[in-house]
Amino acid sequence: MAVWDQQRSFWTWGNVSDEPSEADRKKAAEAVSKRRGVEVVPPPVPRLEDVEIRASRVDVPGNLSEFVSSDDGDRLLHTYGGHGLELLKALRGQFDNP
Repeated sequence: MAVWDQQRSFWTWGNVSDEPSEADRKKAAEAVSKRRGVEVVPPPVPRLEDVEIRASRVDVPGNLSEFVSSDDGDRLLHTYGGHGLELLKALRGQFDNP
């Protein structure tokens, strides 16, 4: 079983330590605003406790519980890959089919 030495981010690719800071997000928004000629405001960073997802439809058998999880946080981590459109949905807190 893999053991992660850092906490993975559920809304962006990589670890929590790799998430852009609020200053980085504002700087990127300003650059896009200048380039596009319209104001761009970065959306708020989603918080795990604010994401609403449906209940898991899978009951994990006891003999697999060491390796398999139906925990909401784990389900969010594995909902999307690294595609830009998926990351945008995650940033918006949209997890339709976790």
